[in-house]
Amino acid sequence: MKEKVERVFGFLKKKDIPTFISTNIYDILYLTEVQVSFGFLFVLPEKIIFSTDGRYRGYAKNLKEIEFIEYKGKETIEKLIKENSIKSIYLDPKKEKISLLEFLKNFDLEIFHSEDFFEDIRKIKTYEEIVRISQAVKITKDVFKEIEKDIFNLTEYEIRTQILKKYYEKGALGEGFETIVAADKNASIPHYHTSFSKPTYLCLIDTGCRYKNYVSDLTKTYIKKDAPYDIKKIYEIVKEAQEEAIKAIKPNMKVKELDSLVRNIFKKYGYEEFYLHSLGHGIGVYVHEKPRISVKSDEILEENMIITIEPGLYIEGLGGVRLEEDILITKYGGVKL
Repeated sequence: MKEKVERVFGFLKKKDIPTFISTNIYDILYLTEVQVSFGFLFVLPEKIIFSTDGRYRGYAKNLKEIEFIEYKGKETIEKLIKENSIKSIYLDPKKEKISLLEFLKNFDLEIFHSEDFFEDIRKIKTYEEIVRISQAVKITKDVFKEIEKDIFNLTEYEIRTQILKKYYEKGALGEGFETIVAADKNASIPHYHTSFSKPTYLCLIDTGCRYKNYVSDLTKTYIKKDAPYDIKKIYEIVKEAQEEAIKAIKPNMKVKELDSLVRNIFKKYGYEEFYLHSLGHGIGVYVHEKPRISVKSDEILEENMIITIEPGLYIEGLGGVRLEEDILITKYGGVKL
């Protein structure tokens, strides 16, 4: 926690921001490691204050490096602002609800915007974060190995149930997000919601676990030998695209170059129109973090980012193929976790 706190202080100074406020539960989780449904983080030049209600007192009162004040209503924040002589405050307008703005209007404050304050801190991982995400990836890959022999004997929901059970057995905190299990033509919907279908020739599984507050995100597509020819064909194309993208990764690379590389491979085979999403994203305490690996993004890859590389092709009425790995950016290139 100390390294994260120091990073936040450094970023505050770099941005020349007097005070930053966040009510985002993942910002709170990142900095405090307390899972809450409600809370405030106040980042000041010399201290960080966390305020939440009595439901989480048992966790929050033991925090080190961060001051805890139990939230008991508007007067708690009013006292906090007055005692710390806060005159102006910054927040991320993309993440905060209008209700926070309305709440802050109750106080004599100047309110300013600072987009992606915590996102830009969270995208570069500490050593401890890398260790935790690596373990989350290992657990997920171990679960894949254990269930793959039964995939074509179970329904989508039965597969998801087996995955969740095994996550708990291996020490994870459960799913990192809603697992997708998509059978046959259902796999043509990238963000399909698992149902009771039973796979006969194809099964796409997109899953990840949460381990010590950090998530993994992996996708495998299983295909039977008698699957339609077009499914087998797009599997090989997606596999090639993923392998080439991972090989191309290097620090200081524009993320749009990676996504373009994959799009050009799909275009070469005449399948570009069936690529329905961007190439990947960062992961951390939340499954979708910066950077977004997209042709629309101007972000740059940096050492100690962890990103997903997940190309996919989806043909309505037939099925889809997506392959996903979690990649650590090192000075030597991308490394599969």
